[in-house]
Amino acid sequence: MQSMERSLVKSSEVSFLISQQVEQDDSAELRLNQLESQVSTLRTQISTLQSEVSFLEGKVSNLRGSYLDHGFMLSIISVICAIWAQNTGRSVWLWFFLGSFFGPITLVVLLIKNSQGRRL
Repeated sequence: MQSMERSLVKSSEVSFLISQQVEQDDSAELRLNQLESQVSTLRTQISTLQSEVSFLEGKVSNLRGSYLDHGFMLSIISVICAIWAQNTGRSVWLWFFLGSFFGPITLVVLLIKNSQGRRL
């Protein structure tokens, strides 16, 4: 009788342990599914961020090019203003800096001044 009781106790313990293991397996599988879902979401977000970074890099590259072009043109305008000022006896540095800051407006002023000087 005792061996039968022991056998029943052992079998109930084994059943309990098996049910515990099944619950843990279900919990682990659920957790694994959640983690796979999170990884999928993160991959999508990374892909989106990479495309946005590529877009912004293109924009920055375009801006660099345009600023270099504008800087080069302002330098040429500044030098033209300085040369004109030197040839007409005006302040070279003043006209150089006016050309640097105001660019094409300064060239228009120079053309007006130069045309007035030739009329006289």
